[in-house]
Amino acid sequence: MISFVKYAEEVYGCDFLIYNVHSLVHVTDDVQNFGPLDGVSCFPYENFLRQIKKSVRSSFLPFQQVIGRLTEMQQLKKTNPGISAPVCRTEHCNGPVIDGQTECKQFKTVVTKDFKLCMSAKDCCVLTKSRLVGIVQNILMNGHDILLMIRLYSSVQSLYTYPLSSIDIDVFSVTHLQKVITVVPLGDIRSKCVRLPLGNSSYAAIPLLHHSE
Repeated sequence: MISFVKYAEEVYGCDFLIYNVHSLVHVTDDVQNFGPLDGVSCFPYENFLRQIKKSVRSSFLPFQQVIGRLTEMQQLKKTNPGISAPVCRTEHCNGPVIDGQTECKQFKTVVTKDFKLCMSAKDCCVLTKSRLVGIVQNILMNGHDILLMIRLYSSVQSLYTYPLSSIDIDVFSVTHLQKVITVVPLGDIRSKCVRLPLGNSSYAAIPLLHHSE
């Protein structure tokens, strides 16, 4: 972090050097004093402001409107404890399926409590728990099981090595998309990734967290 702040001006310019950038130097002290950043981060509260804003429909009694919508959400969760279960949307019938599994239903989108996956280019890249990167080709529901038909990348390497290997934080350079399709249970997905082109048919795969809509 010290190296990042030290060279930030050269890379991003002097306007980048705000108080928050300097505060990065003290992140390690915060972790030692208070534990993992996920336990003290204010991002979940900041992200929730969008839902609060949507719950206000007019300028009349906005505070009461927010309390009313939050109460409704809490009651809904109590009466529907499985509401956070993954939901498949937009059924179709023209994607790759498992040989012999003709009873599987096919979908274009699946939404979990943490992310949304679909077959469009911007929402189809995933990282598995075994740290493989691939592209979702189809979403199947076999009874209560949700399965992803994925084409994996043959080459998954570190995107950069300084000041640490990017593999340590699940950031990869990927190439050579396989033709064969692999079946992966939804529960084996570690995170959704953003895929950025690097040239020569290679991509940077960077994990995203908590962004379902």
